Amino acid sequence: MNSDLPKVLHKVAAAPLLHHAMAAGRALDPAALVVVVGHGGEAVAKSAQAFDETARIVVQEEQRGTGHAVAQAAPFWPTPKAGNRALRRHPFIRPETLQAMLDARAHHAVVVLGFTRATPAAMAA
Repeated sequence: MNSDLPKVLHKVAAAPLLHHAMAAGRALDPAALVVVVGHGGEAVAKSAQAFDETARIVVQEEQRGTGHAVAQAAPFWPTPKAGNRALRRHPFIRPETLQAMLDARAHHAVVVLGFTRATPAAMAA
């Protein structure tokens, strides 16, 4: 993004990407909202708590991927076996998609969401 600003704090549709992701997750009425921060952690944590003061902030000292970030957040989930979700950097996932994943989790041990970009070549530039 050619900026010192953490990616999740860049604004789209008048709000940081982070706030869009948090709003989508909050639509599922989760027991807890956990935000894992790394690069620019203080600014990201401040933005997260400005959006939702009850958000729990977890610092990922070493950024070793999404799976590692989820592992850092897991101890802060109220019921780790109840199908907790992680939502990261994907601000425009619809709440309906998240609900479908949650519904699928009731019948499966693991649920993974993937996608294919409409124009992958444009993203490589």
